[in-house]
Amino acid sequence: MEELSSYTQPLTSLTFDFITHLVIAGGCEFSTNELLCLTSIKNLGVLELIQPADEVCAVFSQVNDRLIRGWTEMEDPFPLLRILRIWGDHGITQKSLRLVSKFPALAMYD
Repeated sequence: MEELSSYTQPLTSLTFDFITHLVIAGGCEFSTNELLCLTSIKNLGVLELIQPADEVCAVFSQVNDRLIRGWTEMEDPFPLLRILRIWGDHGITQKSLRLVSKFPALAMYD
C-alpha cells in the first residue's frame, strides 16, 4: 500500500502557486498520523473525506473528533482551507464545530 504522502507530495505548493482539492474516498485506509500530516499541505483549499456506505466502509480510515483536534494542534493548520467535507463517519460530533473554527479561512464545513 502506498503512503498518503506519495499522493499528496505532488499536490503541495509552499508558494501557493496553485490551490489543491483533495478527495479521499472508497477503500482508502491511511493511518491517523498520515491524516494528521494533511495540515502540511499549506495550499489545500478543499478537503473531502467520503466514507463509502457499503462493505468497503470496513477499510476506510477512521475520521473523528480526535483527528480534527489533532489538526488544530498542528502549527498553522490549513491556512487556505475553505471547504471541509466529512461524509458518512459517525465519529464526528457537534464538538467538532468548535474545533474547525480554528482554521482561519474555513468558509464551509459539511
